[in-house]
Amino acid sequence: MNKPTALLFSLITLLLLPFFMNSQAPLQSGDMENWIYDAGGDYHELSGYWATTNPVSKLSIFAPVTTFREETDVYSGMYSAKMVSDMFVLLPVAGIIFSGYFDDTQINDPSEAAKLGVPFSDRPAFFKGYYKYTSVSGDSAAIVAQFHRYVNGQQELVGIAPLIEYNTVPNWTAFNIPVKWLSTASC
Repeated sequence: MNKPTALLFSLITLLLLPFFMNSQAPLQSGDMENWIYDAGGDYHELSGYWATTNPVSKLSIFAPVTTFREETDVYSGMYSAKMVSDMFVLLPVAGIIFSGYFDDTQINDPSEAAKLGVPFSDRPAFFKGYYKYTSVSGDSAAIVAQFHRYVNGQQELVGIAPLIEYNTVPNWTAFNIPVKWLSTASC
């Protein structure tokens, strides 16, 4: 992020339609249409390969929900994901969606609770979808696909497709980010 202390109240609305293009298999539920209701946290959560940091909101009545199912401002289909940054006491909490899952048994340590990634063997050329973003107080948005492999129990980055946005993008806008492969090794 541009300024970690400026994460307050930024609005990121992100819709990852076809997650990857060409002949690669799309990531399951890449259209953001599949949501389940979490009664324990009183919020909707993405299903499939997706997770958010919303379970952190179960720590306290003061801990915010930061990712929402958007029903009115969507690019296509019935839903999109709307992410906002908020505060938990004095700590900024960003709206985050990631592939993987959130381990509720580790909720007191969100860095351990977020289990990032799902098995993916293709080597896509592009990472693409649609997004909107409202910049607040010098904040920024990040849309990133990373590809890792494990070597001797250590994670190694083999490909990345980053987009960092600092300016307000008021209309649904396509992104088509080339994947920069850092290795010829398979994921």
